[in-house]
Amino acid sequence: MERQRASQPETKQTATPALRMSEPAILSLQKTAGNQAVCRAIAAGMLAREDLADKPISGVTVAPQKATMPLESGTSITAAAKPEGVTGVKWTLEAGTVAPATGTKIDESTGVVSLDAKQPGGKMKPKATNGASFGNAEFRVIEKPKDIASTTSSVAGNYEAHFTHTFNSAGAGQSGLEDANINEKFDSLTSKTPFGDDFTLKANAAGSAGWFLSSSGQMNTVDKVSISTAGIDAGPFIKNASNPAPTKKLPQGFTMSQKFHFRTFPSDKLEDAHFTTTDHVRELVEKDGKLFMKLGAGKASELIPYVGPAVFRNMKADKTTIVASEAKPAKGKWAQNTVQVSVDAEGSKATPKYSIQGEKLGCSVDSSGEVKIGDKPGTITVRAGNAKNYDEVTITITAPAAPPAGAGAGAPGAKSLDTGDVGAEDEPAEDQ
Repeated sequence: MERQRASQPETKQTATPALRMSEPAILSLQKTAGNQAVCRAIAAGMLAREDLADKPISGVTVAPQKATMPLESGTSITAAAKPEGVTGVKWTLEAGTVAPATGTKIDESTGVVSLDAKQPGGKMKPKATNGASFGNAEFRVIEKPKDIASTTSSVAGNYEAHFTHTFNSAGAGQSGLEDANINEKFDSLTSKTPFGDDFTLKANAAGSAGWFLSSSGQMNTVDKVSISTAGIDAGPFIKNASNPAPTKKLPQGFTMSQKFHFRTFPSDKLEDAHFTTTDHVRELVEKDGKLFMKLGAGKASELIPYVGPAVFRNMKADKTTIVASEAKPAKGKWAQNTVQVSVDAEGSKATPKYSIQGEKLGCSVDSSGEVKIGDKPGTITVRAGNAKNYDEVTITITAPAAPPAGAGAGAPGAKSLDTGDVGAEDEPAEDQ
């Protein structure tokens, strides 16, 4: 353009509007014309960037969606808006099931979340906002359990019990344990027992789901503790006539240490170190004169009635000394004196068989334990039980008092109690 001469009058020129170009177009022009030329054109108002309106946010993602505290090394919780490349996004962090702690923040431009060391576990919501719309999504942080707070239990069958533990949190509160996962490990899956054979444990397999915890810290499924009824014989530990001096006394059993490990996320791996332990207890015990298998874990135990081989003990006679019966009459019923014996019987097929051991002295015993006393003085031994396990009681039989002077053979004490026909004599009951 020619310069105007001074003698010529000035003419008013209309300003040319700036050419508006998109960001990619400006970048392309910089490569062609040079950065300095483009910058001068922008500064002179000849060129301007085109303002783009924000596109609506269609959604928000958070990765990882679940993380344990403290965060695993290298883990960063990051929120991202969709569609990819949406502009004008500003991030804020809102409460879900739990509010952000003082030091828990989200970078308003990058969406990266930093957690306060005292952040309670629960859900929080990163919110993305721009000039067109907003969107949010949830992520959860999970606290680590510390130890067992309480245990509930129930019997589930012969020598099987179920246990449900509730754990304390190592963090800010119980609710932060929701969705925490734990699993068990044992130093050994076999143990020596006082019952003979070694015990082999069936534990959770490596890589199994283990147990998830609720917002109260309670396990979502039970922990089972059991032992086979086979081989659990109380006989060697019970004092009776068949075992007058047991080498070992009750209780008898064994424990196995259960180690609980915390699963960290997002790696989904168990920590090497356990966070707490408890004993699995399997023990044959006596309580209130009865035999039980005691199964325990955590802060609870169950007593399950003994169902092993029968044992018999504490045999008694309602009279340990008694006068001999009068001589058996020649005919009619014999009015014999009687003694009732009894025995404590526990376990499988624990119906005692009664018998008189050694000299019977004319006595007999029936299946209910009633002893009919003969007419001879002395001592008898009555046994109750089976061939392997039994107990005994002795009964002393004294001679009857001498009849009064002048009493004949037909004294009242020697008479028959009925008037049955001659020869209708009752035979004494046979030994059982």
